[in-house]
Amino acid sequence: MTVARVSRAQGRSFYLGLVILVLAGVVTYVSLTADQGLPGSARTEVKAAFDDVGSLTAGADVRRNSVRIGRVASVDLVGGRPQVTMELDGHQPVYRNARAAIWDQSALSQKFVELLPGDATAPPLGDGVIPAAATEGSADIARLFDVLDQPTRDAATSAVRQLGTGMAGHSQDLHDLLGSLPGILGDTGAVASAIASREADLPALLASTDRLAGRFEGRQKDLESLVVQLDQTLQAVHVDDGKPLADTLKAAPDLLRHGTAAAAALTQPLADARAAVTDLRTGAKSLGDATPDLRGVLQEAPAQLQKIPGFANQATPAVDSLTQTFADLRPLAARLGDGLPALTSLLQTLAPYAPEIGDFAYHGGLVFAGHAGDRHYMRVELVLPGLAGATAGVTPLNAMTPVARNPYPAPGQDTQDRAQGPGLLGGRN
Repeated sequence: MTVARVSRAQGRSFYLGLVILVLAGVVTYVSLTADQGLPGSARTEVKAAFDDVGSLTAGADVRRNSVRIGRVASVDLVGGRPQVTMELDGHQPVYRNARAAIWDQSALSQKFVELLPGDATAPPLGDGVIPAAATEGSADIARLFDVLDQPTRDAATSAVRQLGTGMAGHSQDLHDLLGSLPGILGDTGAVASAIASREADLPALLASTDRLAGRFEGRQKDLESLVVQLDQTLQAVHVDDGKPLADTLKAAPDLLRHGTAAAAALTQPLADARAAVTDLRTGAKSLGDATPDLRGVLQEAPAQLQKIPGFANQATPAVDSLTQTFADLRPLAARLGDGLPALTSLLQTLAPYAPEIGDFAYHGGLVFAGHAGDRHYMRVELVLPGLAGATAGVTPLNAMTPVARNPYPAPGQDTQDRAQGPGLLGGRN
């Protein structure tokens, strides 16, 4: 019999493979028992009774202030009551005044035990069991549905089932929605703030909405017909897989751009039109107020207008004569135009002496006015510059009395100068 010899390289490979298999077995064992702690490590066993453990299972976390301190070793039924056995990492003191509660770790009903080990004011728990009076059982969210009657629960079940069916195959859409949700929530917050503002007047809006909804009462048939027509319209829009609508929407940006420019160009004309209409409002009102008077004039005018032809025929010879007269006066008007500036200068010079001119005309009229039985007197004074004046009249010529007079009195001073001279019979006039 021939014995095969193994080479040294083959021996090394065998031992290396054996070592790898052992290491893989150790890693697998550690992975499977990782939730139970390292092999051979110290543990503290604690038992607690609960009224209800819900979906709590072995391997669930045991936490203290939400920090993991151990695991649930088993969940047993002892004396008709659930009892949870917990293994805490290391040596941890637990006292008889300890408390425990089963809390939800997620919305999917994953549970963990929150343990408060108590304090040294009570003796150690040892092999004892935390009583149910010191524990808080599980409160599953499914119990909320117990308040609903059977038809409501059936309807909710159907809604959830249909929602799941509708969401099937839309995981990417849901992912996109969740990715956009922060922005959507921000916009929702802005919209909510705008709605809650004083300017929005939400109560008045709700009241108006209620009145609007009340207007639809009794018109359900009309609304149904409107919905049917809308469905037909949408089906017509969807013809050819919506290609005409897609082409229209593709051209919409350019249309909106041109429409914006046109609207901007119309702004100033519309403003001018508004100003014109505003200005015309007053005129239109005045025209409306004057319409009754205008109607009366138009009603009475025919009779008066019928008289105008006869008057025009009679006035024609006079108008012809006046035409020749104005033609003859045209050269005189030119001369008067040349002379009026000189007359203006003369009148400006005589204007300050207007009171004296009027006084002279008045007294001159008294001298030459004739009245039966009246005697007329007139005194004439000869005034020479630098000499006394001489008065002629009832006073003899050789008895002329010198009088100091101003031959060129200033405007308004003639009355004072005349009052200083002798009057009739030695008096003053």
